[in-house]
Amino acid sequence: MKMTEKTLGLLFYLKPAKSDRGEERFICLRITIDGRSNEISTKRKWAINHWNSGSGFAEGSEEDAKTLNVFLDTFTQNVHQARRKRMDAGKDVSSETVQKVLLGRDEKKRVVLDIFQFHDDKMEKLVGKEFAAGTFQRFKTRSYEVIYFI
Repeated sequence: MKMTEKTLGLLFYLKPAKSDRGEERFICLRITIDGRSNEISTKRKWAINHWNSGSGFAEGSEEDAKTLNVFLDTFTQNVHQARRKRMDAGKDVSSETVQKVLLGRDEKKRVVLDIFQFHDDKMEKLVGKEFAAGTFQRFKTRSYEVIYFI
């Protein structure tokens, strides 16, 4: 099942740290899909007086501004790829799920499944040699119980 297209809005903006009200602010990205928003930090700072809040990019022709804008363009492309990845997989597409893909948090369950599958495959080959069939079955049952609670 292929997911339908959803509206997507992206806005980079400067956000002050709670303890820092100086000239530089953190650059954050607000991801809005179908009216619901989440924000993600780019972990970069930029000067307030060299930021174009209308375009959501750094102003100026200096190398550091150009470098930052390329970084932000790449960040934007990553958002589109994350969204497309979820859509192509037939998974829910929301600002939260796209954020999780960007942060690498959507793959945790898959990694755990792969580890258990690798272990079970290895155990199965040793049935009759180093392990009894009942022992293997208990390991498989344990694997499924752990996966269920993840």
